[in-house]
Amino acid sequence: MTWPNIRDDLKLFEGYHSPQLAVDVRLNTNESPLPPPDKWVDEIQKAVTTIEWNRYPDRHAFELVSQLAEFHGLQSNNVIPANGSNEIIQSILLAYGGNNRSTIIFEPTYAMHAHIARITGTRIISCDRGESLLAVRRIGNSYNNKTKCYISLFPK
Repeated sequence: MTWPNIRDDLKLFEGYHSPQLAVDVRLNTNESPLPPPDKWVDEIQKAVTTIEWNRYPDRHAFELVSQLAEFHGLQSNNVIPANGSNEIIQSILLAYGGNNRSTIIFEPTYAMHAHIARITGTRIISCDRGESLLAVRRIGNSYNNKTKCYISLFPK
């Protein structure tokens, strides 16, 4: 049996890793320096006993979506449940990125954004985030119609 060849653009691609630094706050891996509150841990332990482990969960997560939408003042169709931001970013870039398309990534940001863009074959245009949303809009408006995605974080 012969294995199919890996795409040429991925042959020399290194796997993603985040350095595990010996610091209290690890922003590069989105880790909290504090453990979760005891009350939260207790509630999770209780909730786990009610799960039907032999059944698949609700794949649309209707209850979660409706509660998140209500909490944030949104419609349910504006909330996408996922197993982390990577899953959402990959889905968006698979749908809107790819061959002959590009994404603008505003730095500094999470390293996985560029990593996922490369895997999906999306060309990366890296820009400085700047000080305000206006700078992001100005930069975004300056690119052509092959730029289909804009990835930026705005932490509060």
